[in-house]
Amino acid sequence: MKILLRSAHLFDPTQDLHGQMRDLGIAGGRLVPPAELGVPDRVLDAEALAVTAAALDPAAWIAPPEAVQLRRRFAFPSLDEIGRRYAERGYCHVHHPFAVPLTALATRRQLQRLPLVDSSVALAVPLYDLQPMLAQDRIEEAAAHLAGLAALLGTRGLYLNEPALTYPLEVYRHKNLGTDRVLPLVGELARRLGQALTIPAAALTASDWNRLPAGIHLERLGEIRRGSGKRDKAGGDTDTDTENLDAITADLGLPWKEPALVARWRRDADSREGWIVDHGLPRELVWERREGSDFRWEKELNSRLRRFDPDRLALTAAAANLALIDDWAGFVQAVLETFSLDQFFSFTRATPARVLNQPDRGHLNWGARADLACYPLPAEDSPRAWAEAMSRCHTLIRDGRVVLEPGRPPAFERCGRVWAEAAGEGAAMDPDFLEAGLTLRTQTLLGTHSEPGPGGGS
Repeated sequence: MKILLRSAHLFDPTQDLHGQMRDLGIAGGRLVPPAELGVPDRVLDAEALAVTAAALDPAAWIAPPEAVQLRRRFAFPSLDEIGRRYAERGYCHVHHPFAVPLTALATRRQLQRLPLVDSSVALAVPLYDLQPMLAQDRIEEAAAHLAGLAALLGTRGLYLNEPALTYPLEVYRHKNLGTDRVLPLVGELARRLGQALTIPAAALTASDWNRLPAGIHLERLGEIRRGSGKRDKAGGDTDTDTENLDAITADLGLPWKEPALVARWRRDADSREGWIVDHGLPRELVWERREGSDFRWEKELNSRLRRFDPDRLALTAAAANLALIDDWAGFVQAVLETFSLDQFFSFTRATPARVLNQPDRGHLNWGARADLACYPLPAEDSPRAWAEAMSRCHTLIRDGRVVLEPGRPPAFERCGRVWAEAAGEGAAMDPDFLEAGLTLRTQTLLGTHSEPGPGGGS
């Protein structure tokens, strides 16, 4: 369908567009100059609308295999509710950051039911399966195995829940690899695969920050707390005093004052509160309800954020996903009072598109994918007015099709596409290398598929 948006007020920091009024053409699911559009099938009057690229969430825990149990315990919303909320806020893509090979297909099947928005899921890197290759610097072989596995399972991007390989049993400890060995090697893996490698920021020790290679994406900066994070061998608390931050991207993980459902990786010293899931990785995943706080009053967090280039930050919440925030207008206003409107659009558009390796999204250049969010143009240029305007998307266009507009129910039948990486040359499509590691161990199979015990663990 050919669509003409007439007299739209365009906002795109990548092109220094700050409300300039222009026509915008859509053809074949792409943005095109109006002069090349020909006769449009539909004309949308956008004179009263602020038009941006649609937003993306790079760390949205929306479809874990344990979702059924989470709904019983924490009132985790349905996929229909999550998709509707994201669409109403102007999002066209959400990224589930984590799936082990054993659960990736189940997670992908859930994402295929997510309405209105596109999605993707990252493959958790099983370091113990890669240990022989990493220990011998066989990076090309490891990259081929991961590329083949990602293509087979339909995943996009890589996830590392802990940047070191530590075996708990003494008999295997000779195979341990510290962050000084692992981080440079997995950085090279990410470079060869052309994919960002995500690491939870809370998993890093003070000395790890100086080892972070280019291409790393840090998940949820807000999860780091002085005195509560991991400690390095010298006993120092986790911090971000490093000169290496210009080579990485990160998402914010901002706490908000509503109670939040949070997914985090359990440390050995943690209590066993919450619902604990063993995915067969060195650390267990903990789901818990947490009382919220307003990030604006957390001086330590805001001091840490100022050390990062705003162009390398993406907007996420401390909650499992942004759709769980009920007071969306209040949250956006708080962000706009802390950062600028341009930075907000970068946080929600350009940076997450770069993190997810989707160069045709997050901007309004000609040829970009026609994912557009149109909001009522606010009467005044203030954080409150903009937050109110962006609390409810007026019109949402995904892949050149209108999926949300006034006076019509959301197009729930239009489920989004689950995006995956294409298998490149040299990808090893045979996943048998996993059997040499621990991914398919019996306790992992039982732990993933069993009901949690009386104490909350699985």
